[in-house]
Amino acid sequence: MDSLRQKGTVETMSHIAKIEIEIHDLSALKTTAAALGLEVIEGQTTFKYYGAQRGICAHALRIKGQVGGNEIGIVGRTDGGRGFTLAWDPYAGGGGLVEKVGANCTKLKQGYAVEVATRAAQRSGFRVVGRTVRQDGKVELKLQR
Repeated sequence: MDSLRQKGTVETMSHIAKIEIEIHDLSALKTTAAALGLEVIEGQTTFKYYGAQRGICAHALRIKGQVGGNEIGIVGRTDGGRGFTLAWDPYAGGGGLVEKVGANCTKLKQGYAVEVATRAAQRSGFRVVGRTVRQDGKVELKLQR
């Protein structure tokens, strides 16, 4: 699916980890974030990480209502591609972010993928009539026309 391409593992640079995901639907990311207890701060151009350090971003994710804590940067792609990727500092739990988004942001990535797939199915005339989380952790959507 064009809206989500996962490319492997997290690349760590100093404390900042780049999450290998492409975000093309900011609205779907907002919905996913809200379900995880996060909020998207549109237009915030820096994100806070370890201590008082800051990284450059186009928007930021933070724990809902938490001001001054660690954040996830929604960063414009630097490889010429469209959309965004994510950057954060998971060190020592990332100020509570790891608990919300999962190790390597797995909960956030999976939630975003499910939201994008659901929206694509709805645009194609389907509706979601069931959702099952399998033993391996993968989410299975049951669609009906």
